[in-house]
Amino acid sequence: ADFSKAKETRAFRVGFKAGDQLSLQYLIVDRKPESSLTTKQLPTLVLTFPSGKKLRMKLNERTEFFEPFSQTPYLYLGRYSGVAEEGIHTIEVKSVRKVKIIIAVGNREVRGSVLRD
Repeated sequence: ADFSKAKETRAFRVGFKAGDQLSLQYLIVDRKPESSLTTKQLPTLVLTFPSGKKLRMKLNERTEFFEPFSQTPYLYLGRYSGVAEEGIHTIEVKSVRKVKIIIAVGNREVRGSVLRD
């Protein structure tokens, strides 16, 4: 997600079957200016389950991750792992300033496409 200013929102939806593993990761590129931002300067992420339950992702780590294909260093800032509900889950991210972040769903990289309705 590439935010050009404060108070921008990006969202996407992901469908699961009941009992599926739901893995969600929040990363930034390990380069300035992103790597020097404090937690309060980073966008907030809220996961909404089909039942309406909401979970705000905690940004409680700065674990290095090097992606060899793109030769890019990243920092994991937050991760969530749990059991999905049946149906569509919504991930909504709101910015507080200009910043670029990466949100990943799942445990392995799979080529896909973005669908818009």
